[in-house]
Amino acid sequence: MNDISINGISLSLDAALRPGMFLDLSLENNDGEGFSQPMLVRVRRVTPQADGSFLVGCNFVKKLTKEELSLWL
Repeated sequence: MNDISINGISLSLDAALRPGMFLDLSLENNDGEGFSQPMLVRVRRVTPQADGSFLVGCNFVKKLTKEELSLWL
């Protein structure tokens, strides 16, 4: 994860995704003991990076609340 807000998230990935794809995304908890509740995101942008990775910008299908966002930080 590179960046997150109540509206969306950006990810660095080894593979390109297609804009318009939907993903069911969960993040590992800070303590490494489990994963967050899955959130549905839609891929909006895919940008190749110099190192061969891809910067993938996604929007949450349902905007996060401030409380939900704090759980992902």
